[in-house]
Amino acid sequence: MSLSRSRYVTALSATALIAGSAIGVGGVALASYVTSDEAPPNAVRAASMPQGNDPTAVVSGASVTLTWDENQLLDQSVTGYLLTRYQADGTDPRPAGGGCASVVQALTCTETDVPDGTWLYGLRPVRGMHWTGAENPHRLPVTVSTIGVTFPVANRSYGPSDYGPGCGVGYPQSLCGTATASPGRSIDNVEVSVRQVATDKYYSTGAFTSGTERRHRASGTADWHFALPTTEYGVAGQYVIHAVATDDAGRTSETSVTFSVYPQNPAAPALTSGPPAYTKQADATFAFTTSEADSTTLCSLDGAAYARCTSPASFDNLTADTSHTFRVVAEDPGGNTSIATEAGWTIDTAAPQAADIQARNDSGGAPGTLETSDTLTLDFSEPIAPASILAGWDGDARSIAVRIEDGVAGAPDTLSLQTDGSAPLAALGSVALPNGSYVTASIVLPGTLKVAGSRVIVTFGTPTNSAAVQTAAEPGAMVWTPGDSTARVTDRAGNPLGNPGPATVTETTPGTTSPDVEF
Repeated sequence: MSLSRSRYVTALSATALIAGSAIGVGGVALASYVTSDEAPPNAVRAASMPQGNDPTAVVSGASVTLTWDENQLLDQSVTGYLLTRYQADGTDPRPAGGGCASVVQALTCTETDVPDGTWLYGLRPVRGMHWTGAENPHRLPVTVSTIGVTFPVANRSYGPSDYGPGCGVGYPQSLCGTATASPGRSIDNVEVSVRQVATDKYYSTGAFTSGTERRHRASGTADWHFALPTTEYGVAGQYVIHAVATDDAGRTSETSVTFSVYPQNPAAPALTSGPPAYTKQADATFAFTTSEADSTTLCSLDGAAYARCTSPASFDNLTADTSHTFRVVAEDPGGNTSIATEAGWTIDTAAPQAADIQARNDSGGAPGTLETSDTLTLDFSEPIAPASILAGWDGDARSIAVRIEDGVAGAPDTLSLQTDGSAPLAALGSVALPNGSYVTASIVLPGTLKVAGSRVIVTFGTPTNSAAVQTAAEPGAMVWTPGDSTARVTDRAGNPLGNPGPATVTETTPGTTSPDVEF
């Protein structure tokens, strides 16, 4: 195919002389560079070397045989050819291997062990050490038998909602892909195995139980699919599909794809801290945890759209004197969300008020007489905190003592409350009973105390000195003096009473136009 150096020089010189002038670029004789070992200028080289011709390809198994037409320089064959293999999109150029490696001096070569896929081949003519032409203008695709997975997509996470459609209409909850045979061959079958990474177990019928690879015959060949519902994955995590295509000559092509499946909704987050149910603070911070390490959390305040959040989640300058609701859900990488964990609280900045006092003759006995089961009720403008009356108290009925001091020289009798250990319940203050005629001497009655929302209810027991009890015949209005600033009732948010003693609250008279007879 090529000429010896002496014959080539002779032919080149003769051609130039016959043409009647020296062939050159920029006034420099081309022949002088072709016949020497000196590197020609770039302009000479570019204007002189031919472009490679498009090769044709024949694929056999993993071997690609390329054939091309001869290139010449000044009517003489070039000394060889360089071949490069590209990805199908023209990227990642790599020198061809096998019999196509280095400079090929023939007009054909075979590259062996070509990976599965579609490739493009580039061909450049060369002359000696310094002359290289441009690659062929049209790189035709060459396909070596290949198999691909089209669903699921590599390195993606799926939940039931986006895994469910699978390969589309007709093939929901399925793995699928394509298989392309080498020219002249056909795909005989496609087999699929699926491995659960966490347990290193392979899918068998209905579950991941096999310690060795179990391949399952897929439906179809060029377009194949294999049904595997999310319910059979069992646990969340990574999985690996191994797909193997076998052609009619017994040659196999295989590929693997790693993806993640989250077949179940994650558990709801657990709240570990947050504001109390009632607070004076306009800011709130919530801390929470999730049971799945790779899940994320989304938060919502007062019904707003959920947004990504992390623990702790803080909210500032919230609207006062109203209720608020915080919700948080967990979301796994598959897009599944948990049920919401919810917390409600009220920001209350208003001070409670002592509002009214009433007595009832619940015993059914003589009106105006202190008797067993009679009640005294202290009304506030809003629910109060029982612990502000007695430390640690939850408001349930408890034993107390009711002390009534006999008024002196016509002064009102005075009622006050004590623990059953005689410690005064100072936050509730005292009550002046009208007319000064309920007792003839100071007495102590056993009783019970309970909180019911905004009311404090005292129920009398049997007086210990019943002889000192008398009937008050004339009606009148009770006057309540709540605890002073040193011992004040607070509401559930901790706001102290707005009208403490010495301010007073006079009994209202429900249903009548004049005061009633108490008890």
